[in-house]
Amino acid sequence: MPLFDNLERASFAGYAFPVSDVEVVGGLRDHVHEYPHSPGGAPEKLGRKLYEFSFTSPMLAGFQRYPKLWPETAASLRIVFEGGRSFDLVIPIIGTVTAYCTSWREKAVGTIRNGTVMSMTFREDASDLFLTTALVTQSTATLASAGALLLTQMEEEGLGGIAVLDAIAAASSAVSAVSSTVELYSNVIEAKCAGLSRLCDDADRSLDVLNDPLHFRVGEAMRGVWSSSERLRKDVLRRAVPLIPFTTPAVMTVADVSRAIYGSTAKASELLRLNAFDDPFRIPAGVAVKAYAATPGAL
Repeated sequence: MPLFDNLERASFAGYAFPVSDVEVVGGLRDHVHEYPHSPGGAPEKLGRKLYEFSFTSPMLAGFQRYPKLWPETAASLRIVFEGGRSFDLVIPIIGTVTAYCTSWREKAVGTIRNGTVMSMTFREDASDLFLTTALVTQSTATLASAGALLLTQMEEEGLGGIAVLDAIAAASSAVSAVSSTVELYSNVIEAKCAGLSRLCDDADRSLDVLNDPLHFRVGEAMRGVWSSSERLRKDVLRRAVPLIPFTTPAVMTVADVSRAIYGSTAKASELLRLNAFDDPFRIPAGVAVKAYAATPGAL
């Protein structure tokens, strides 16, 4: 079956299969706020949707490259699909994405007696990304509370106007405000957290008033800001490495973009997670692509 043996190769949970076509569906989540007696509405952009990947695979006996495709591999895939777990999905040209199968369909064709044609749809599983983002959100809330407590203690104890303490309170508010954009500005947030921690260290060393038992609550509040800032900085580092800019110089596939930025196609699936491409197989020239900076040993 030499014609079919030239089909692109995909795999899920370690089971390889040929694909005659691949479709990638992306999009954005949004909500339009509509108001009475007013035309139009105000769209609220909520980030990209999870990618969906659809395949059509001829599950036929006789493939030289897939000697156990029918019926063994087809049966094994059905069992994996029914389990509902997420595994590595290897997509031709794009690379590897963690995903799970949402639907599958097998069709027996009258002219084909050595197998079936299987259609499969997978959805990206971004649980790890969501969990680390949730950690950042929680740490941000903790820092905001610590900063507010510091301001309250400063006012109650008449310590407003001390430059370094005012700077700490202002910096904690600034970090909390920008942390909602962690996906785009993780390097900025990390730098702000580091600066805030240095301010707290300087205050702890230089302000004798913090050693006064009458003002111990201010000292405790300031150390709470320092602790919260360090926790947020670490969570941001877990969430993402710094992002770098890249603009497509010509029409490119997501694999081409990965190769242009990193020297290989290994990061194509990561670029998919970061960007809502209309068509990852044909990205127009002039598109601003979000990409993580390469880290040693990452490729």
